[in-house]
Amino acid sequence: MPKTCIIVDLGHQLTVFMPAWPAMISAMTAELHRLRQSLGDCNDLTVLGEFALSRRELSPEAINEFVAVVLRKRRPCERRAREQFERLFPERPGAFARRMAGYLAHPQKGSAT
Repeated sequence: MPKTCIIVDLGHQLTVFMPAWPAMISAMTAELHRLRQSLGDCNDLTVLGEFALSRRELSPEAINEFVAVVLRKRRPCERRAREQFERLFPERPGAFARRMAGYLAHPQKGSAT
């Protein structure tokens, strides 16, 4: 399954926690959306580069130049996606699951349980 689909699914799954911690979960889903956009931008550049490589009418020099531009543009995109991912998921999956369980076990005052 593509990573962007996993990010979309996780965003939907996190809405289950919204009643317990509305502000925090809302912020997390917004960050997931930004990560999804960054991953999509990286993927678009990858597909564009692959498309250029498949064009037989382009000279090898033109293809190499185009691919170099695509790679140069992908680096900041990948760096941004990595930073977003590390900010969203600073812990291992098991710790993330325990943290989410803790949010459900101890909702904010005034939140629905």
